[in-house]
Amino acid sequence: MALPSNHRWIAVGKLSISNRTNAPHYAPEFTLQDLIHALSDRIARNDTHRQYSKESRLMWCADLNEDNEYHRLILQAGDKNTTGVSFYHFQELTSRDIDKEEDEGSHYASHILIKKTPDATGRNLILIEKVPGIYLSSIKGMSAKRVGKASLTDDVAKIASPCQPGEVRCPPNPCSIPF
Repeated sequence: MALPSNHRWIAVGKLSISNRTNAPHYAPEFTLQDLIHALSDRIARNDTHRQYSKESRLMWCADLNEDNEYHRLILQAGDKNTTGVSFYHFQELTSRDIDKEEDEGSHYASHILIKKTPDATGRNLILIEKVPGIYLSSIKGMSAKRVGKASLTDDVAKIASPCQPGEVRCPPNPCSIPF
């Protein structure tokens, strides 16, 4: 499945990092910074790949960066349960197929922004570029494997809009957030 080059779907939600329910009362509180530190450490050790779904899928985190307001990362996924790719030439009216090898799969990457400053309830705004295989539950699962417990809500909005490479436009008040 190819992604369109002229628009992206974006999910906007809120991220909450906390201790597991069964954690002892004296356990230190987990924070967003603990999650970022754990991801940074795993990236530095090249230990970010996680297989799941009977080892037919793979997920990993890469390119963790930050600025004054946001943590920016790329979450990637691979899926072996896909077919080869076909392209169609619109002028020549011919198709070209590319076969897939046994251990190959489709590769998708999602840009993610997490606002550093939490809201009044202690949750951090999160923006996720929606691609096949990466959903709000994927972010929750990936986060929970690293520290404590993560919960996500998508109660803010889900939007789609035209964009230029490297930016997201949020209607009705256009704004740009560079990746």
